[in-house]
Amino acid sequence: RIAEALLAHPAVSDVHMADFQTLGGKVGLYAFVEASGDLTAEALRAHLATALPDRPHLDHLQLVPLLPRDNNGVVRDDLLLLVARNQIEMLESLSGSQVTRELVDQIARGRLNLTDRITRPAA
Repeated sequence: RIAEALLAHPAVSDVHMADFQTLGGKVGLYAFVEASGDLTAEALRAHLATALPDRPHLDHLQLVPLLPRDNNGVVRDDLLLLVARNQIEMLESLSGSQVTRELVDQIARGRLNLTDRITRPAA
């Protein structure tokens, strides 16, 4: 229902949901939203709150210019799941084409889940 509500916004062209483990060990929800125009995350969260006032909390909502897709046009869940879980070390080797690598690099640089920076000890 969350993805459907986000897709109902006229500036949103696609949504991909991913899960990740929160600091408390619970499951968090991360939405990657392909949007156009001057849409902000705050405006989209307000839209979501109006559309689904009874829904559970969405932990992260990241606006992206495009979602990475395979040759058949299917969203690359494997790559977005790694970004959502902040496991970005393997992104470059799994991305495939240069275009996909550049897009995923841009998405990873804007990622919102930085829990490993809190929970992992410094080297």
